[in-house]
Amino acid sequence: MTIVGGQLGANFRAASDSNVDIVGRSFELRDIDDGSLIQDLTSLLVPGTPFPLADRDVTLTGLLADGSAFEFDLNSVFAATQDFFSADAELLLNLTFVTEPSLLDVFRGTALAGGLSEVLSSDDARLNVVPGFTLTNLEAPVWLVLDGTLATPGVNALLLSVESQSSSPGLTGTIEAFNW
Repeated sequence: MTIVGGQLGANFRAASDSNVDIVGRSFELRDIDDGSLIQDLTSLLVPGTPFPLADRDVTLTGLLADGSAFEFDLNSVFAATQDFFSADAELLLNLTFVTEPSLLDVFRGTALAGGLSEVLSSDDARLNVVPGFTLTNLEAPVWLVLDGTLATPGVNALLLSVESQSSSPGLTGTIEAFNW
């Protein structure tokens, strides 16, 4: 199983011979009882290189690739009401560089509410845009441009998460990416 984002429920279980790959922006080991920091793992990780984590009976916290916070208690003894990670389960941490857009341009349409900060967070706070004027029905009534610059060369993957909502049925969306 690969986890890159979203909200995870309680009582996660990784049984013997399971493979759990967590792709994230940051990782920390914390004391399972008092939550005190044991080790910041982020500085040990190399982006794109899986890091096997054998530690158990600690809490693993951090931010997933999509920016969602996560917390797993890596309990080595099974109990019905808590997370469980068997000592025989493979747990891999994958650090990813995240480049968030630094500029939002509403190229077509009118922004009624929200801005770049609403676009960057998955929290139900929205950028609300009403359609703009078009000459034909082939033109997009809403056109947003997001600009960002990668902090490191040699990117071999692109992860894009889109959440959208419309009050008009039957609309389609298009995503275009350019390397300028």
